[in-house]
Amino acid sequence: PTSSKPLWLLAILAAIVALCAQPVRWNDFAHFNAATAIATEPDKPILQRETMLGIDDNFPDQKVQSLEVLAASISVISRIPVITVMNTILPPAAAILTVLAYAHLFQTICPGRVLWCVIGTMAFIFANGQAEMSYGNIFLARMFHGKAILFSVITPLIISYSIRFIAH
Repeated sequence: PTSSKPLWLLAILAAIVALCAQPVRWNDFAHFNAATAIATEPDKPILQRETMLGIDDNFPDQKVQSLEVLAASISVISRIPVITVMNTILPPAAAILTVLAYAHLFQTICPGRVLWCVIGTMAFIFANGQAEMSYGNIFLARMFHGKAILFSVITPLIISYSIRFIAH
């Protein structure tokens, strides 16, 4: 896009917000614990047992998590603690990717207004935080959750590439 410098400034601002706004909910610890268990016991099967409650068999929805596996892998390879990876590396990286994903989407939909469309989208999502699981509360504040990255990064890219595919 022609407005790449302001777009990168917006991406850096989003990364700062993602670092500063991390509310903690009671079930967030399960995500950190799963990643820690993978990193500290790499010889054991991944996500097969629930390590916080001491249950031998993990809950079915917990067996398909991928962000925890990524955080544990980054931790093992870089020797950075899992909590640091999940709190200070993944959220700002995902926030930057969010701005770039929306820029990609709006470059497809309305090429001349990319920056303003991204700013408007980010402002709307920030303002839409009235419910616990609304986009505003899942958006930058919970970028250590896979669903936040799915909604914020992957979904705009899927829409953008679908439009491009249909157009060609």
